[in-house]
Amino acid sequence: MLRKIPAWVQLLFLSGVLVPIAAYVVGQWVIGPYEGNFGLAGYFFSIYSDALQGKPTAWILLTALPLMLLIWRIGLKISAAAKP
Repeated sequence: MLRKIPAWVQLLFLSGVLVPIAAYVVGQWVIGPYEGNFGLAGYFFSIYSDALQGKPTAWILLTALPLMLLIWRIGLKISAAAKP
């Protein structure tokens, strides 16, 4: 079923939904309970409202996965081009 969904849609879903959920869960485990209102829903609202306001921390969280994959891909292309 995932083969029918374009890769860019899967990546947007991963970076926009699953990465914040993972950050929330790890934050709960490492730092402690989320201090904002409404738990996970409040966390999502806070991230997306900050992103709409142009705050860099929200954009770093939301674009971390695509940027990491892009850097990895560029590195592999450079590595392949450098081989004789």
